[in-house]
Amino acid sequence: MAPGGEFYCATHVRPLRDAGVSLEEDPERLAEFIVYDYVSAPRTLFKGVDQLMAGERRRFRLNGSMWRLERSERFAPPRPAAAAAREESGGRYGTYGRRACDAVTGAMRALSPASGTLHVLLSGGLDSSILYQIAKSDLGVASSYSTGYPFEDEARNVEKQYALSAAEALGARHRFYVPTTEQFLRGFLEAVAAAEQPLVLLQSVLLLLLFRDGLPPGPGTVVMGQGADGVFGLRIHRTVEKVDRFRKNHPRLSIAFHPALWSVAGPVLNARLVAPGVRGLLKLLRREHALPNVLRLRWGDGAPPSHPRHILWALGVTGDERWARRRFGASRQQVISNRAAAVAPYADRSTLDQLSLLDFLSDVSITQSIWSKLGEAAGKSVYYPFNDPAVLDCAFSTPWDLKLAEPKGLLRDVARRLEVPEFIITRPKAGFSITTARWASPGAVLDPLVPLAAKVWGEPELRRMQSGQFNRAHTFWAMLNYAVWKRMFIDGESLDTLMDELERSMADSNAVAASPAAAAVA
Repeated sequence: MAPGGEFYCATHVRPLRDAGVSLEEDPERLAEFIVYDYVSAPRTLFKGVDQLMAGERRRFRLNGSMWRLERSERFAPPRPAAAAAREESGGRYGTYGRRACDAVTGAMRALSPASGTLHVLLSGGLDSSILYQIAKSDLGVASSYSTGYPFEDEARNVEKQYALSAAEALGARHRFYVPTTEQFLRGFLEAVAAAEQPLVLLQSVLLLLLFRDGLPPGPGTVVMGQGADGVFGLRIHRTVEKVDRFRKNHPRLSIAFHPALWSVAGPVLNARLVAPGVRGLLKLLRREHALPNVLRLRWGDGAPPSHPRHILWALGVTGDERWARRRFGASRQQVISNRAAAVAPYADRSTLDQLSLLDFLSDVSITQSIWSKLGEAAGKSVYYPFNDPAVLDCAFSTPWDLKLAEPKGLLRDVARRLEVPEFIITRPKAGFSITTARWASPGAVLDPLVPLAAKVWGEPELRRMQSGQFNRAHTFWAMLNYAVWKRMFIDGESLDTLMDELERSMADSNAVAASPAAAAVA
């Protein structure tokens, strides 16, 4: 709302400021931001400025000289069938596999008018390989693109290995773009300025640089596979399904999940007296690092989504929750309030559905809004076929026993129907990530950003979070992001001002690294 009480709507922050809307940070949102790396709709980091939920529609009616909200329509995907209706003649996934293949193909064919300027990102994973195969066969696309970190260990660069091997197998002319470390650091500031909010994932910086410097110049449409995992099945979906099945089949053994038993659980996992099914489940939970969450979280009967220990709120946690709550004096209920509001209309749906809906309405929608702005800053449009309405409807209506029969089983079936090479379909998923020690530890890649962020947090507080430990590293990342965003969009400092500070900081870092003392230590 503007000072005079007017209502404004915009897709970008700058028009709101130009219209006279007061842009102040909302300190009540900071704990959520640190824990999850972003603020979920319907709130934002700006006080009094809300955002629409993904898939939401609001209808207004002119009443005299005033526009008034008449009604709001939330995203309402279909419910899954109760059990899988397989057809022997249609393969393992039957009708559902054909529907999914047709929906994804249709989402790609919608790009036919822009086929001459399509840029398909091919990471070599299942999702991007499906999209490239359709782009090649149906739209005549012959080139693909991917990117990587300049500070990655070449021997551990699985992303590059996957991308190049998939491109060769699919017959694509591929460009693997790698910026310099200095370009990455400058790109961090440029990406926050373009996104108008803190960034999710280090990958966001790479994408801005790829869109701007690694793709052919001029307008174009970038095709990305982001958004498929949440609706076709995440690891947390498999964990919930396996635990629920175990509890249903072994009601008297539910005590096996009591935390008190796990002080002695390790030595007895392989004991002959433990049923093979029990051993298999418990080993799975331990292997997937899911056991600590399963023991302390709740879902199902007697645990409504609003419960502060519901398993929903474990989805997407990256930062140090204990530190964030203590630092900002926030209760757990305050941390989850936005996410609870997002999932509240779906309280009558299964936990598996709620996890998919929460992922789509929070992480997926925020990530895509940021990446779309990065594309816009580089003169590109970004398109996400796996979130096409027909694809979403198909995914949500597919029975969970099919979607969880194997990791991303339905999309594996789609890939086989499209004749994607089998080694791409079955090789392990490789996340677009890099060891935290390479960017979050003292003296690592992001160190030159600390002096810029110290004007907001204070250097000692930032230094305490420099660590290779996952939650502390991602808290450090969020703190850097928040500080740069605050200086630009709350304090009104220019990108050029922060860029000059970064140049001096990088020069100081290089001077220290090149000093005789540093060389002796190295």
